[in-house]
Amino acid sequence: HERNGCRLCKSDKYCEPHDYEYCCPCEWHRTEHDRQLSEVENNIKKKACCCEGFPFHEVIQEFLLNKDKLVKVIRYQRPDLLLFQRFTLEKMEWPNHYACEKLLVLLTHYDMIERKLGSRNSNQLQPIR
Repeated sequence: HERNGCRLCKSDKYCEPHDYEYCCPCEWHRTEHDRQLSEVENNIKKKACCCEGFPFHEVIQEFLLNKDKLVKVIRYQRPDLLLFQRFTLEKMEWPNHYACEKLLVLLTHYDMIERKLGSRNSNQLQPIR
């Protein structure tokens, strides 16, 4: 590769210089990159095996713990249309009818889920027939 250049870069010697993250896709560079990676990996393995008490079970257990558990159950409450209209008028200058239009979809979805779960409330939206 050093003598003949790179066919992909069409260079006489080596590959054409590129930015730091560029990886030449030619076979020589791929094998060279893999060799360097395995060298580094093997070096780390050798150093780790030399450490007394390796493998460290405390460290392994720490990585195996799932820390994404919810501390408490999340409870949702029904959005309040009047509070929403006041908030959007004050903060975003939305007219009341526009805010109502935006929240109506969410209110309907919330009420349908509540009804599906068996909860009936006088605050729920009532169908008009």
